[in-house]
Amino acid sequence: MLGVDGLQIASCGRWLSALSERYRVKCILIVDDSPLIRRSWPTSLEQGGWMVCEEAENGRDGIIKAQQLHPDLIVLDLAMTVMSGLEAARELNHLTPTTPLVMFTTLSNPYLNKEALTVGVRAVIDKSGSAALLINSIQQLLGPSAVKPPS
Repeated sequence: MLGVDGLQIASCGRWLSALSERYRVKCILIVDDSPLIRRSWPTSLEQGGWMVCEEAENGRDGIIKAQQLHPDLIVLDLAMTVMSGLEAARELNHLTPTTPLVMFTTLSNPYLNKEALTVGVRAVIDKSGSAALLINSIQQLLGPSAVKPPS
């Protein structure tokens, strides 16, 4: 799969990691089957001092991109085609155990919340809540952003 300007995603991932490290910007991978969700969150997250390093439309694609890009945090939807957020979280927790996972879903209920936490998700946020809930969860997991201006 090609990334920015024809670069391989892995090459792009190394570039993003270097950029992130230089400016201490935390990179977030968004995994959601809704194009609206994937398009709407980058602006909010960037205002918080974080950077969306990539987007994925299903759990399987999210796992591949997480392995290539090594994001600082992954936001997962629960109900997706190809592979659900729970299945992806289970696999991501084994492949990248230090990467915090946040479940962002419309299907929040006590049973699913418990199951998500069992497979390694650190926070479950209901999409019907305010954007501040997701931002606050990310801030708790990543700490405050420390954007350093270019020199």
